[in-house]
Amino acid sequence: MNRAMNEKKLDERFYLWWHCPQTQNRDMAGVAYYNEDTGDYRLVLNFFPNNDYFLKFVGGTDDHCRYRLIAVKERQGGGGRFFQGEGILNKSTGQILIQAAPFSKLLVVSLDEEDSFKKEVNPNKEVI
Repeated sequence: MNRAMNEKKLDERFYLWWHCPQTQNRDMAGVAYYNEDTGDYRLVLNFFPNNDYFLKFVGGTDDHCRYRLIAVKERQGGGGRFFQGEGILNKSTGQILIQAAPFSKLLVVSLDEEDSFKKEVNPNKEVI
């Protein structure tokens, strides 16, 4: 189910943007790369270019797919992976809508091959 939409090469980019549900404004957020071996997306965010973020598929049904946003941070005395947010795939738009802490805006990953930045986000779609 999820794999059919994710059959993209690692070097293919998917666009990211921040979406404000109140104002409907969108700002570019970065790019995502799909890794077929792990089934994860690696996110490169404009605000945090030196941090690594991964979007992991965690389950779903025929109606929806759920994802977990993980941040990899280096800290003095060690580093680790930290939960950063959750998202859900909107199959009708081909977008993953992510509630990323501590941000009030949605982080959107478009899996559509067309110019995804011009597509609308459904603000009524529930994000878990």
